[in-house]
Amino acid sequence: MDTTSLPFYINGKKYVYNPVTLAYCMDGRKDMQEKVITYDVLIERLQEIKEEAKKHWSINFAVDIAVKDKGYLSVGLGENESIISLYMIDEDIYLTSLGNEQSIGFSTYYFGDWTDISNKYSIPWAKALLVIKTWIETGNISDCINWTRNLY
Repeated sequence: MDTTSLPFYINGKKYVYNPVTLAYCMDGRKDMQEKVITYDVLIERLQEIKEEAKKHWSINFAVDIAVKDKGYLSVGLGENESIISLYMIDEDIYLTSLGNEQSIGFSTYYFGDWTDISNKYSIPWAKALLVIKTWIETGNISDCINWTRNLY
């Protein structure tokens, strides 16, 4: 097991060891990057970014959460749902969350460009939070959701 990616504790508070970066582009021109030190701070920032994006966009916004030397999660910030894509550098793996395969319709997200994505890839926000937690604390793929390589 690669222990450099495990969290560590100071005074009972869990911190992320491996450098984790939150990246997004609110205005379509200026890329923003912020270091992530705890899961709780990250979740607060995601909520703030989601609220700020609502002022500028009529669609769902998305951010990237990169773990150094591992890869990144692209996380759609829907109202009560999310669509997540995962890219892992070492294994050259690209996966997308898979929710209810019977879902119909599309949702529009801003992943650097307007993207219509089938609702089949939508997962509940609560599960997205578990995926994010596993990712930033271990750099591993969460098994709390289904993933797919096949976009259809």
